[in-house]
Amino acid sequence: MRQQTVLERITDRLQETKTPCKLYKTEQAAEKVGHKTAKMAAEYFSANEPMLFSVVSIPSINKYAVTFNITELLSRPETSNGYLGICGDHFTY
Repeated sequence: MRQQTVLERITDRLQETKTPCKLYKTEQAAEKVGHKTAKMAAEYFSANEPMLFSVVSIPSINKYAVTFNITELLSRPETSNGYLGICGDHFTY
C-alpha cells in the first residue's frame, strides 16, 4: 500500500475539518514561521541545528502549510526529552 504524501494527508483532513493545521496566505509567511518554529523546537530539545521543515502549497484552497520533521529532530544524539506537541497546530511527521 502506498503511503500518502503530506499534501494528500492535509487535503483529506480538509474534508473533515476547516483547519487541519496552521495555514498561511503566502509562501513567505509560512517560510518565516517555519524558520522561527524550527529554531524554537531545536532549542527546546537541546539540538544543535534547527528542525527540518518544508513549506507545502495547498492548491485547493490557495494557502500554504509548514510541515516539520520532528522524527528526525528527536533521532539526533544530542536531543533531550520533552513535549512532542511543541510545534502547536502545525503538521508534524
